[in-house]
Amino acid sequence: VEQVFKKFQIPNDLDGIVSIFCDPAAFSSFGTFEEQLKHPKIYGAFGLHPHNAKFMTNSQNLRIIECLKHSKCVALGEIGLDYH
Repeated sequence: VEQVFKKFQIPNDLDGIVSIFCDPAAFSSFGTFEEQLKHPKIYGAFGLHPHNAKFMTNSQNLRIIECLKHSKCVALGEIGLDYH
């Protein structure tokens, strides 16, 4: 995470970044969201991209609910504005 801030020269006066976790792998036990949210300026949004809906299970749904309890979670949902 620190490498991203150095590589892209993110301004010091930046209030924060919302990292969107919308792939089941991102919020599974193998995901990286917990590591990213350790950074003081990164916050999380959790949802499911429609392309991944066929892979969703009840246990993954429960995992999203757990992720929403994280103190740095600021949003729920995936609106799919990728225009492809």
